[in-house]
Formats: sequence, C-alpha cells, structure tokens
Amino acid sequence: MQRRSRFDYSQDFIDIGYKELTIPPNEDGTHKLNSRSFHIWPRGRFMFIAMPNLDGSFTGTLFMPFEGEVSFESIRTKSDAKSFFSTYFPNVMQDIEDR
Repeated sequence: MQRRSRFDYSQDFIDIGYKELTIPPNEDGTHKLNSRSFHIWPRGRFMFIAMPNLDGSFTGTLFMPFEGEVSFESIRTKSDAKSFFSTYFPNVMQDIEDR
C-alpha cells in the first residue's frame, strides 16, 4: 500500500509485549476460576488476564513493558518469576502451570 499515491505511512513500536501462561483445570476437570468471567488484574503499566477454555483450563496473558524496573527484562530466572507473581498476583500464582 505504501507504493500507491496519496498514501501516508508511519510506524511506531510499542514498549509492551506479552507472554502466555496456562492455568490448568482442577483434578476433576473443572475451572479453578469462574468460567463465566474474563479475569483482569491491572497493575499500572502491566496486567495479567485469564480467559476460560472449554477443557477447564485458562489461557493467562501477562502484558508488561520489555524494559524497566518491572518488566520482562527484570524476570530472568524461575525464582524471579515466582517472586514477581507472589508480589503482584498472589491470588493466581499458585495456579499457574510450571511454577
């Protein structure tokens, strides 16, 4: 489309990315969270959301800046990730798969 006349193009990069995590179902296959809700935990410049799946699991998505004090850059180890979720999302930390 850029090669057409009367077309104005610009590109900006955002400083926020995302990572997907899984919240598995209970042992009996039921959802660990309310399955009729879209769960959102906002925390200023970052947030975690969870959407229910038919198999009883949830797809969790962490949106966060790439760089900075609280960012993907600051989470380098499994211990860092545990500390992060314990601090900011303690109510779902114990449910996230592969803790």
